[in-house]
Amino acid sequence: MELPNWCWEITLLDNASLDDPISHFTMYYTLEIIDSIVEKTNKHSREPRDDSCPRVRANGIGWYLTCFGEI
Repeated sequence: MELPNWCWEITLLDNASLDDPISHFTMYYTLEIIDSIVEKTNKHSREPRDDSCPRVRANGIGWYLTCFGEI
């Protein structure tokens, strides 16, 4: 299979710092996307399925809502 010869160059936005991984994260996960993740996560809470897995989010003290800061 022949592939085209791509002339590629990696570029970052002007506000992206090489020393700040959060700036890279926020290029893809906007505030709106994180809010959506929080909303959908909280909407689909569930009861524990297996008491033998104590570290599962829904086990132990029961389901607790997530928040923007946690995500």
